[in-house]
Amino acid sequence: MIKGIRERVLILTLIPTIVASMVLSVFFVYAQIEDFNQSLHFHGQAIANQLAPASEYGVFSGNLKVLQSLANNAVKEADVYSIIIKDIDNNILAKTINPQSKNNLELRKKLLFSASILQSEIVINDLGQDSTPRTEPARNILGTVNVQLDHSRASQEVQEIIINSIIIIIIALLISTLIGLRFGHHIIQPILDMTHGIEKIGKGKLSTRINAISKGELGRLEKGINAMADSMESSRRQLMDEVSEATSDLRETLEAVEIQNVELSLTRKQARLANKTKSEFVANVSHELRTPMNGIIGFGKLLLHSPLNKEQKDYVETILKSSTNLLSIVNNLLDFSRIESGKIAVDIQAFDLRECLEEGIKLLAPEAHKKNLELSLLIYNDVNTMVFGDALQLQQVIINLVSNAIKFTDQGSVIIRVMLEDEDKKYISLRITVTDTGIGLNNEKKDLLFEAFSQEDTSITRKYGGTGLGLSISRKLMQLMGGQIGINSDQDKGASFWVTLKLQKNPAGHTPSTHPLDGMNALLYESMNISQLATQHLLDMFGLKTTIANSPEQLARLLENNQYDILLIDINHHERMESHDKYYRYNSGRIIPAIIISNHIEDPQQSILRNKAFTQLITRPASKNNLITALYKLLGINSNEIKTQNSHKDIDHEEQKHILHGINILLVDDNEINRKLITIQLKQMDAHIDIASSGEEAIQQCNKNQYHLILMDIHMPGMSGPDTTKVIRSHSSINSKTPVIALTANAIPEKRAEWFSVGMIDCLIKPVSNEDMVDTILSHINININTDTDTDTDNQPVTKIIDKNNAEKPTTLDLKKMLFDEVKRLFPLIEKSYQSRDYDEMQSLAHTLNGAAAYCQAEQLRVVAKQLENDIHSADQQAIKRSFDALANLVNSSFRM
Repeated sequence: MIKGIRERVLILTLIPTIVASMVLSVFFVYAQIEDFNQSLHFHGQAIANQLAPASEYGVFSGNLKVLQSLANNAVKEADVYSIIIKDIDNNILAKTINPQSKNNLELRKKLLFSASILQSEIVINDLGQDSTPRTEPARNILGTVNVQLDHSRASQEVQEIIINSIIIIIIALLISTLIGLRFGHHIIQPILDMTHGIEKIGKGKLSTRINAISKGELGRLEKGINAMADSMESSRRQLMDEVSEATSDLRETLEAVEIQNVELSLTRKQARLANKTKSEFVANVSHELRTPMNGIIGFGKLLLHSPLNKEQKDYVETILKSSTNLLSIVNNLLDFSRIESGKIAVDIQAFDLRECLEEGIKLLAPEAHKKNLELSLLIYNDVNTMVFGDALQLQQVIINLVSNAIKFTDQGSVIIRVMLEDEDKKYISLRITVTDTGIGLNNEKKDLLFEAFSQEDTSITRKYGGTGLGLSISRKLMQLMGGQIGINSDQDKGASFWVTLKLQKNPAGHTPSTHPLDGMNALLYESMNISQLATQHLLDMFGLKTTIANSPEQLARLLENNQYDILLIDINHHERMESHDKYYRYNSGRIIPAIIISNHIEDPQQSILRNKAFTQLITRPASKNNLITALYKLLGINSNEIKTQNSHKDIDHEEQKHILHGINILLVDDNEINRKLITIQLKQMDAHIDIASSGEEAIQQCNKNQYHLILMDIHMPGMSGPDTTKVIRSHSSINSKTPVIALTANAIPEKRAEWFSVGMIDCLIKPVSNEDMVDTILSHINININTDTDTDTDNQPVTKIIDKNNAEKPTTLDLKKMLFDEVKRLFPLIEKSYQSRDYDEMQSLAHTLNGAAAYCQAEQLRVVAKQLENDIHSADQQAIKRSFDALANLVNSSFRM
């Protein structure tokens, strides 16, 4: 590669010379060779032409000596290799080869020339010269003369020409090089001097100057470089002065910054302490508010079921409503605080979308019925309800939207629709809308609706109440779950809130296509159109052939056909019970099994029908579990096919009196009000209760008596609930396997993994409703009984951590084995990653374990694994250690590894 300008100039000088020399040399060499070859051809042909007439006599007379003499003389000519004389018959008459020629040359290097030997005609005229012209007679060919020339001398001449040409080219190149170097020096040297000078200037030697001796453009360039160096040197002096001044200022600034950094560090520590204090304050406020709220709401509900006059009942209902509203505000503030601090994470597990929404909407149904609103859940038939996702967060979003719709709707309806937007082999995309006929809002206020602590109008806030956090929390929860939320609304025309969400299908959650109710005929009378459609969808799901009656008169006519197996009839506040009593009876006296759909299951007017034979009552909106339970009871179908885990929620106060008969429960709580309330609640359900006011007392009770279940308060003076549970698990021989359920007013889910790690299996958040308490107690007592009768004692602890929703399914043993095998495979890898501090691998393994636990519905294991995954993500070493220890304790105690 050419690097320097000297080489470039030299090449630019030599290239034209070389090209010209080569072209001229080739031209002259070629011309000389052509001339030489041409003269050689002339020479050979001339010898042949001269020898042919001379040979005429010898050939004609047959005198070979004459011919040989001619050949010998001719072969002495220069470059002649051989002479051959032939007759007309191609016979050789004479042949001579030059002895000085090289006889080993190839034929292709010899040149052959020929000439014909012609017979000359002699004319003799006896009469003298004839004046008549004669044509020349044709001459006869007597033979040929072949002359072969030697080309070796010609080749030597050509080589000499080429060598001479090369020598001339070399001499020309040398001369050109000398000339190029001589004249290039005047251009190259100034450029090199300028280059070296610029390099020095570039290295900071600004005092460098170039000797300006050149003329023309180079001279101007040299002067320009010197001027540039002068300017740079001057600028450098000025800059150094400025830098010196700036350094002095910076030194003063750094001293100030150092002082500020110290102050900032102190402020940061104070902020961390304040944030920690804030979290503890929120938790303490939650605990301190929930504890008295537990007593207020609990005793209020007990008081509501006691004999009261109308005015007293109204007072109690007002207390309960105010307490519930206050509790809702506390929950919203706590949720908002957790969302803002980033402590809420998506918790993926298998769930039934229909049951999730039905349970949430059922909590809000009484408020809607008080305002005589139609509240309906419509899930279209093409929606796959068995999915994986965060059921609690989705339920909270829907509860917020429905509660908001009920609050701002005074008449009409609130309709929840679940529609399928898209579906593939693994995922479904859903659109859930909550449409009301309330006050609506204008387009200008829509953007503010999802902002925290903001509402459309302050006058509306004063009228309807609320903190303005519900919709803000809903939007943030939907963002966490990867979904979207929005609103379509016009002023005074109602509003339609919508959410879109992508969920993974749960293939293991599908039920068999056959159903015990397939083919039965049902007659449905529902005065509310959407509720009628929702109930019809449920009946179609069960395989019933449904006929719709749109009026009481049509209902009476259809009943006369005597072809229905079941009657479903709604009773609203406009209609009298007596009018419906006669519709579901035949004239012949036969009674159709009837399901009464009503807003209030405890309506005194409905007790008339409730006590009649062949009658079941369910509340509106009709849920899947409520409806199928009532259908199975009326039609005498085996109740084992019902999902009974939630059925107790729909029975009335009278039927709950003996639901816990024969169950021994230990209640551990330091708060006298809580002990009194929970004792009354459990005794009303015929449970046997022992009470302990401290952890030490609970341990003594556990060493004396065996219990079906222990309710353990978390925060107690002295020994806390988790510490007490740990002692019971390790030292109590008769209650080491007894289910322990945590009682706490601390609603922060992050604490649950810590509680589960010491042996607690579930958690009840104060204030505890009767329904939640019964649901939790019965589910864990059922699990305990099943495991006691299991012959596989090695896997008994695994059964206990499998969630209640999966305990009665035929595949429970398969799930136990799958879960045991997966934990046996994953936990050693997690332990190895923890020891080697490979937290990326550890997080991946914890995520896999979380998914396995969710699939097998092992809630306790899932919560602990999820907490470990979240702690690794936050890179909190102490939290990681706590979560790992919790997981290790759970695995060692439940899986016996």
